[in-house]
Amino acid sequence: MAQVLKEEVRNSILKAADAEIMANGIQSIQMRRIAEGAKMTVGNLYRYYRDKEALIQAIVEPALKDLDELLKRVSNSQISLLKETSVLNMEEVYVNLEVCAMGLADIFRRHKSAMLLISSTNELKQFSAWIKQVLQTGLKYRETDLNASDLDFLCSLISTSVVKGMQECFRIALADPEKETNLDQVILKYLQIVLWK
Repeated sequence: MAQVLKEEVRNSILKAADAEIMANGIQSIQMRRIAEGAKMTVGNLYRYYRDKEALIQAIVEPALKDLDELLKRVSNSQISLLKETSVLNMEEVYVNLEVCAMGLADIFRRHKSAMLLISSTNELKQFSAWIKQVLQTGLKYRETDLNASDLDFLCSLISTSVVKGMQECFRIALADPEKETNLDQVILKYLQIVLWK
């Protein structure tokens, strides 16, 4: 019984944290307000999450798991957030761009605060480096007219464009819920343009 109550408390904290992020933004997250929203003391909140970073990780983890599942699905398990990509057929990825766009829009709708956190924290640099590594693997044999240095440069540009574009996409969709209606189609067109499909 106590374990069930702990899980209910964790869910209450995560729900309060989600509301805090959506109401006050990432830079203004306050553990005191989250505790108030979860109807508990700040001290009790810290028994569940040792600091703000641990709480943010708990918010972000389900979205990252869903992103990893989506990437595996659109790449026939060639791409994962959790392991290095060594071989990649970009044509397979291009064929599944629509599935990718629909999946990203769905993940955004289900994990808005997490996607906001992912797209505006230090994880962004890691995510950008990960995209660059995936692109280098996938484009190595396609872009044969580029030497290794130029391919590295190109992949840096594309990964930065993808990250910044998705950041802006999520920011606009949060600011104007009407934009969320066709989010999957906008993401699809954006990915097609950036990845020159």
